[in-house]
Amino acid sequence: MSDDRDQEDGGGLGVAPALAAAAAYEGLPRVISPLTSDAPHGLAKLLMSGVPLDDDTGTPLKRLSKFTRAEAEAIADFARKSGVTVPIIAGGPGFESGYFMDRPGPLRSLLMRIAGEPVGDVTPHIGLNRSSVPQAFHEIGHASPIAGSHDLRRALQSMGKTLGTGSTIGHLVRAGLAASTISEPQEGERVRRFVYDHAPALVAATTAPELIEEARASYKALQGARHSGYGTMRALKEIAPSFGTYVAAAAAPVLATILAKRLVEALREGAAAKRRAGELEAQEEKLGAAAAGAEVKAPGALRSSASSAWRMGTSPPKPKSIGPGQVGGPAKERAQAKPPSKTAFYKDMVESLYNPARGSRLATPSG
Repeated sequence: MSDDRDQEDGGGLGVAPALAAAAAYEGLPRVISPLTSDAPHGLAKLLMSGVPLDDDTGTPLKRLSKFTRAEAEAIADFARKSGVTVPIIAGGPGFESGYFMDRPGPLRSLLMRIAGEPVGDVTPHIGLNRSSVPQAFHEIGHASPIAGSHDLRRALQSMGKTLGTGSTIGHLVRAGLAASTISEPQEGERVRRFVYDHAPALVAATTAPELIEEARASYKALQGARHSGYGTMRALKEIAPSFGTYVAAAAAPVLATILAKRLVEALREGAAAKRRAGELEAQEEKLGAAAAGAEVKAPGALRSSASSAWRMGTSPPKPKSIGPGQVGGPAKERAQAKPPSKTAFYKDMVESLYNPARGSRLATPSG
């Protein structure tokens, strides 16, 4: 019920929470793309070693003249020690270096077709687009088995490609998780409550397989650089920025989900505060109208001012006197009036309570 009211009043700020969440999730990655995409990729390209291999498409590693003989032997030796037996060749123009090992399984092929992604046969090989030794070590790390098992490698890589930052399927899953923050779950909806409370973490989890695979390949590349004598720090200077591009791409949807959730919560709180203020204002107007139309019935003593307190017996009246007999002569004194009886006093006070304008006539009772 509260969510419907939030939609009706536009979250209290003239903006529907669903629209605000969608704008935040889709807009933030574009706004911060200079930090999460342009800068990391630019730095990686700036620090990348070697030269392009566009003119050597399909040429095997041992015949690539843009690698020195020592470099080619070090790459081939590392591949053999890592259990990688697929050909290493120069990739085509416009293609990034990559490993092409396995054809997608039935489930992933179906999902790729639904998402409009191309599905085709794969000829196992490693393609290089530059004469970069760390880059070659990195791709060999991707092609190497996990704990001696290519099945584990295929499983991890399949999850990474299905849900990765460049996957249409992964984008749809992350968008669905972010959309769960639009409306707060009702009492008893445990699954929705879990997704709502942990939406940013679940979005991050979708990119975890891809990041784990990239970290594994980067670690293997550093091992190859150390054992081959190429130099760990020399390789790290090139590998770290490349790995940073994946981390930055994975961080963007997480930050967008956090922003969308915070924005919807702020709009919802604003709508609730607006409704509470309206209810209080209506209640005050109702009470004011009732007070204006009703006569306050209170005893006369309560309606009398403090200046008339002496009339209620708190100070006795002064004794009466008569005027002077002759001009300039002394006044004729009259005996002071006797105090009233208790009966007369209380009778006089009761009459004064019901008629404050009358005032109290008697002094303190005697006895």
